[in-house]
Amino acid sequence: MRQKVLVETAFADNGWQIVEFDQAFNNPVVIIGVPDDNSIERGVARIRNLEPGGFELKFQEWMYLDQVHPAEQIDWMVLESGSYTLEASARDLQMEVGHAHSWYKFCR
Repeated sequence: MRQKVLVETAFADNGWQIVEFDQAFNNPVVIIGVPDDNSIERGVARIRNLEPGGFELKFQEWMYLDQVHPAEQIDWMVLESGSYTLEASARDLQMEVGHAHSWYKFCR
């Protein structure tokens, strides 16, 4: 049976980096963690072009900064869309993974 969850780490700077999965997912959902604190210039991790085999990742500084940033370590997890039961020591945790769409347009 194919693994439904993959947890990895990637390094991303201010340019888009290709992140490839070691297996294909039918309907992947990616959750990215908080980037390392590798610089005094703050920003956010972003993803785009999510496909069954991977996605693109970058670190984007806040707009008032110079947009040049050293590589940050960013943990990420990909799951197949669906329902899961995670076994925990005290009780099982029910989890639903899927996509949500927002029609809000972010502007520079």
